[in-house]
Amino acid sequence: MSAKPSSTSRKREDILDAAVEAFQQDGYEKTSMDRIADLANASKRTVYNHFDSKAELFQQVLTRLFAELSVLKDIPWNSELPLAEQLEAFARAKLAMQSNPSWLRLSRVAFAEFIHQPDLARETMERIHEREDSLVQWLREAHKADGLRVPDPELSAQVFWGAVSGSVVWPAILGQELPEHQVDRLVAALVDTFLRAHRA
Repeated sequence: MSAKPSSTSRKREDILDAAVEAFQQDGYEKTSMDRIADLANASKRTVYNHFDSKAELFQQVLTRLFAELSVLKDIPWNSELPLAEQLEAFARAKLAMQSNPSWLRLSRVAFAEFIHQPDLARETMERIHEREDSLVQWLREAHKADGLRVPDPELSAQVFWGAVSGSVVWPAILGQELPEHQVDRLVAALVDTFLRAHRA
């Protein structure tokens, strides 16, 4: 009895994988459900059995994309490690997106489509934020341990991610990837600035 759900789950993942490939190659507008079905080696009906529309499928692709990134950012508070080292690990997890060609291509497709579909952008962001940012929890622990002064961890996390994205991720999405040595200097400077602002 357990084989059927497993088979269904595998087919769903096959469709998502096919959609990632199609969206990367053709963009959102030019990608058809027929094309995704072909790549997934499935019928169009099977694709619609799993996803009601191309918009929903695209949203699920993006949700999976950012979920993978969230896993990379699951960094627990460790009182025995230097604060700068731990914060740099968060930054490096965020930068994994711009250093992964597959993620980068899909991100470009996504943000281009968000301009034309603000509702899709809003719904996608809501799904992403349903999962608590692990940096928020890390900042709470740092505050409790008197390692940092963080009265508003949600705001501080937003400031940190905004600095990382604005300095490195967005330039990469816009086709202006920075050399590794410059990325290293930026990350070090951002972490140092953040720590200075939150020293206990």
